[in-house]
Amino acid sequence: MSTLTRHHVTAFVDPAVSEPVEQLRRRWDPQMARQIAAHVTVVYPGEIPDPASLAERAAAAAATAAPFDLEAGPAFYDGSPSGGVFLQVRDLDGGLRAFRAAVVPPGSTISFPPHITIVHPRTSRLGEQAWAELAACRLGIRFTVTCVAITAFDGDRWPALRVLRLAAAPGRHHSPRIDGDVTVTED
Repeated sequence: MSTLTRHHVTAFVDPAVSEPVEQLRRRWDPQMARQIAAHVTVVYPGEIPDPASLAERAAAAAATAAPFDLEAGPAFYDGSPSGGVFLQVRDLDGGLRAFRAAVVPPGSTISFPPHITIVHPRTSRLGEQAWAELAACRLGIRFTVTCVAITAFDGDRWPALRVLRLAAAPGRHHSPRIDGDVTVTED
């Protein structure tokens, strides 16, 4: 088995609404689309480099966090489309921001905005062409995050190693769901 690297906390886009995003990903970055489903990175490896600490902090935050609502919006890039093309993600109720604040140590925060990657420069050279078509893209896909996953690169894919249910707020009952061929341990 390969050594797992670059552990993240990941919120997968609900498969019930992700198909328009997945179509874009398969067209413009098929390698990344094969490696991992559409998602929002919640915590980056550079924010908490130690996988055990990342998992411990994420589990503690998930135990007290309520599900939160996100919306995928217009396409954007940072610097140049060749460096990646993304969909903006709006944190509709502040839940993503609150979860990150509970997990990421002060002073370790990466300041890149929440997003869904359509083109990643490690796996696709189609950023410029994608931007030419996606500049006017205005997806309005809303979804509720009911769980987050610890993911890591195994040399080929980004499997979910552990799924953490978010504590349900009163009156809200959601079932976490991770799509694909993922075998996970749920807490």
